Amino acid sequence: MRFKDRFEAGQKLATLLVNYRHKSTAVLLAVPPGGVPVAFEIAKHLGLPIDISLVKNLTIPHCEDNTADVVGVIDAYGVATLNPNIESVLMASPKQINQAISKARSELSQDNAMYRGKKRPRPLQNKHLILVDDGLSTGDTMVSIITALKRFQPTYITVAVPIASSQALKRIEQIADEVVCAFKPKQFDDIRSWYIDFSLPQEQLLL
Repeated sequence: MRFKDRFEAGQKLATLLVNYRHKSTAVLLAVPPGGVPVAFEIAKHLGLPIDISLVKNLTIPHCEDNTADVVGVIDAYGVATLNPNIESVLMASPKQINQAISKARSELSQDNAMYRGKKRPRPLQNKHLILVDDGLSTGDTMVSIITALKRFQPTYITVAVPIASSQALKRIEQIADEVVCAFKPKQFDDIRSWYIDFSLPQEQLLL
């Protein structure tokens, strides 16, 4: 099974989330950038309000192979949440952590301006949050996001993704109230390989 693009993936997820159509306490939170077109399609079909995830990844780069580990997140209020279960957190220096926080704050400001403009974030307290991304590989990012969002005391957290590895699903199921996944392949390579067109929309999707 492969999705034509992120919009088709969102349409599929909408059929699995139909019980939440027009639910007054539900808020879709898209994880930028890939989760935004997926969430827009869900919002269109189910009549739910949409916002972007109010957090940004904290990443520690690896000099030797040009990769990076997601070690936590920072929310829109500047509060950083580190994931103590990730080995890179224990190995990182205070300077590396501070650099990651500074970089994430800058990216968060750019995302807010790009997707939200001058609109204020939606209130999340006592809300049913439906977190939407275009897929889960390791689950590191989503674990960090859920950990940070629990500070806002939502009543329920649903994670909705088109595709996910079994490893990621097991991790997310332990900390989210519900996980909705359209396709769970036995063999998982990467998220990109499950989309025919993995490019992002040329026109910016505004909240």
